[in-house]
Amino acid sequence: MKEFLTYIENTTDTFAQQAKSSLVKKIHQRVIDVKQSKEMEAEYMTLLQRDRENIEQGIEQGIEQGERKMAALTELLLDQKRTDDLKRAIRDTAYREQLYKQFNIL
Repeated sequence: MKEFLTYIENTTDTFAQQAKSSLVKKIHQRVIDVKQSKEMEAEYMTLLQRDRENIEQGIEQGIEQGERKMAALTELLLDQKRTDDLKRAIRDTAYREQLYKQFNIL
């Protein structure tokens, strides 16, 4: 097990050749096969692109949600003429979160 964990940290031909464990040698051969496979390369690139798109989409959705929440909070505080609270909410994340809960802004 120790040799396998060391291999995970040091996945090199040299380490695999010196390994005593047949499992490490088999895994290393499979790693080589996968790296040389054009089909696996194409699948990896497809998955990588999908992951990047999903991350970008998630970031965009998070920004939009944050803007909607802040706009709703701003409108409520201005309607109540609580400009000092609005100024504090702009600077103080914890206070802003407290106000979101107080006004049930999801």
